[in-house]
Amino acid sequence: MRHLSMAVLGCILAAGACFADNTTGTFDIYEGSPMFPAGGEVSLTLNGDGTISASLFVTAGDIEAFGFASPGSTPLSESGFLSVTPIGTVGLTDEYGTQGSGFVCPATPTGCGTSEFWTIGTPGEFTSVFQALNGVSKSYDKNYDFVMENQFGWWAAKIQGEAIIPEPSSALPVGAFLLGLATVFRRKRNA
Repeated sequence: MRHLSMAVLGCILAAGACFADNTTGTFDIYEGSPMFPAGGEVSLTLNGDGTISASLFVTAGDIEAFGFASPGSTPLSESGFLSVTPIGTVGLTDEYGTQGSGFVCPATPTGCGTSEFWTIGTPGEFTSVFQALNGVSKSYDKNYDFVMENQFGWWAAKIQGEAIIPEPSSALPVGAFLLGLATVFRRKRNA
């Protein structure tokens, strides 16, 4: 009976921890030759269903194109764009090299505006945002992870930081597992 209880608690813990971490990478975008200070920020967050929520903000001009170095030769699935739907989502080639994934904005009226939100991947595809990054087609000279174009030219970005934050949903199975361990050890000691 005791082994069955431990097995059940272990299964609960494994199920809850499958997508228990919310991993976010935040990136400052800057011109290759520093004509401007940081021009914006892109952030990727792992969702509980194994997709990635992406957001891009710029501080000057409007987004005309965005790309990042993704693994493999096939662009990652990208969908659910707000507030502007791009005209293409198959990556791009630019002065920084070939970006395997990304999007190109409509030419009129003002590209994608100053912000864009979208989803990367399909349910169950990712367990970390970094599975969508660091492909072989990275930028040619300074190993940039992201590029963005606006009317001022091409801007490049490197990963600046990352944080792994447990989701609240992971607290319940972890607590149940620890409570089960304490109960088993208490019964074993009393016996």
